[in-house]
Amino acid sequence: MRAGSMRERLDLQSKTETVSDAGVVSSTWATWATVWGRVKQEDARSAEQGIGDRPMSQTKVTMIIRYNASVTTGMRVAWRDRYFEIEGVINRDERRRSLDLIMIERVSP
Repeated sequence: MRAGSMRERLDLQSKTETVSDAGVVSSTWATWATVWGRVKQEDARSAEQGIGDRPMSQTKVTMIIRYNASVTTGMRVAWRDRYFEIEGVINRDERRRSLDLIMIERVSP
């Protein structure tokens, strides 16, 4: 993997849940790490039905970053004012050099 091909700044974010005094649970996303990576768009499609009755479009993207054993599918990535859910984490060649993050961006019009 050539370092020069990793030109994008990616914010890896983890979800934090807090409980108020009234017992209300709220979720927030916080940046866990900022890394250099490469972004490859794989597929874009529109789903007939999204949340409720609203249509939703989905973009599938692969993001390649340096290896980090702590990256999980419970995280997301913020990139250029867009948010991508991590659907899969692949340790390419099992050599602990890089990770392929299989991402989905869901956008409702």
